[in-house]
This record gives sequence, structure tokens and C-alpha cells, in this order.
Amino acid sequence: MTTTYKPSAEVEAEAYAVAERLGGRYARRGGASIRKLNDKYPGASVVVIGSNTLEWHPEQGGKPFFFHPGMSLVRAKRHARGERDAMLEACGFAPGDTVVDCTAGLGSDAILFSFAGGPSSRVVAVESELPLHYIVFRGLREHETGWPAFDEAMRRVEPVRADHADYLRSLPDRSVDVVYFDPMFGDPVRTSSGIAPLRAFANDAPVSGEAIEEARRAARRCVIMKERGDAEAWRRFGFTVEARPNAPVAYGVIRI
Repeated sequence: MTTTYKPSAEVEAEAYAVAERLGGRYARRGGASIRKLNDKYPGASVVVIGSNTLEWHPEQGGKPFFFHPGMSLVRAKRHARGERDAMLEACGFAPGDTVVDCTAGLGSDAILFSFAGGPSSRVVAVESELPLHYIVFRGLREHETGWPAFDEAMRRVEPVRADHADYLRSLPDRSVDVVYFDPMFGDPVRTSSGIAPLRAFANDAPVSGEAIEEARRAARRCVIMKERGDAEAWRRFGFTVEARPNAPVAYGVIRI
């Protein structure tokens, strides 16, 4: 954990506190570049904190990660105009539903669930990677788009840092309406530029059979997984594919 150049005392104190909270190491920035910090702390990624900055730089170089609502804002605008959304339709989502997003990542899908569900819904966004969880947590609480309804939807999302299988095991039977998975694709959609920087940071482990079984136990309506159309997980776990002609991804659903 470090700061932007010439940080205030408040920013330095925040960076130090966050390092302790995340189990990381605080490093004074001074005049060092990110590359020099990478060289000084080999094998470590770098989180940069400033008064208007929160970025995660991968240890191997490349583009930094920072929070942005991405496609969730575009999809929310479409939903507000009455246009269809394949994810919402696949799980039969309705206002007031409770959703557990087991692979939160950027939080985009969780935000859309929250926006479509309104104040009566509950959306939990589970993320296993601690720095990613922290950056998205801060973004959901602080980012402003100038669209009050959308910003309120971001604030309602409940970020949880946990392994999703562990979190699902903690839930009572039939306690949520929808359990959602959007794992990192082994064969990524190359046209999805918004998700590309996330690949350096996200947990790319496949969804386990145990997690699927826990999801089936906890869900009242369905378990849904976003994947490529030829996903082996669908065949292995018994998902029914919701066809999307000419779409690069589709949704597999287990209805309860």
C-alpha cells in the first residue's frame, strides 16, 4: 500500500490503516515510480491511495485496476427504458428479490440486480480477493454518476469478502431467491475491453461442484451461471442453457 505523490497527512494515515486492514505492507511513496516499487517488493502488487485515487497495479505490470460502473450503467439505462436484459430474464428476477452474486468482480451484475430490484431487494456481492473487494467496496460507497437512482442502487449493494462456497454454506435452506455465478472465462470474450484489466486480479478458479450444491440448497428460485455456450460446467452440473442467438455468452439455469 502506498500513496500518490506528495500526499497529505490524512492520505498517508489512510494508506497505513488500509495496509493493516488488508494484511499488506505500507510503503512511503517518496518519488518512486510504480515500477521501482515493484522492483523493491518483488512478487507484490501495489495499491495506490490518494484523495481522489484508488488503484491496484498488478505485480507483472500492465494497466491498473480501479472502480468504474462499466456496463452496469449502460444496462441500467436500457432497463429504465423498458428494454430486455438477458440476465434478469434468465433468472425471472423481480423487484423485492434477494440475490447472492458469488463472483462479484467489478460489481457490475450486482449493481444491475440492485437497480432493477429497487429498495425492497437485497443484493449481496461476494468477492474472495481482498484488494479487489476493498476497491469495489469503496467504489460502491463513494462513486457518483450524477444519476441518483443508479447511485442509490450502488449504495444498496452489500459487499462481502469471502470464499463463495464458505458464504453459501452459512446460508439457511431456501433463504435467497437467486444465486448467481459469473466466473472468469478460461476462453475469454476478447471484445470485452471493460473486463480485460480484471483478469490480472480476479480469482480464476472454476466453480466447484460443492459450491453449486450449496447454491441449490440455499436458493428458492434458481441458480444461474454466465458462461460461454460450450461451457463444460453446464453439462457437469445440470444447468439448462437459456439460448441467446449470436451472443458471445449465455446463461445456464438450474430451476428449483
